[in-house]
Amino acid sequence: MSSIALVAYQVIMIDDVSNGLLVYVAQAFLLVASIFGLDYYVKLITKKIDGKHNNQ
Repeated sequence: MSSIALVAYQVIMIDDVSNGLLVYVAQAFLLVASIFGLDYYVKLITKKIDGKHNNQ
């Protein structure tokens, strides 16, 4: 959220977005994608492990 707010502020105030801010936005999106992606894989692996234990 902070990266989007900073971009909006720069566009409104100076009609430009600096390169450093674009890097920050990219890092923020990668962090969020990594967290949700990791959470998805942990849930998937947990389901597979639970399924193997229930079948035995």
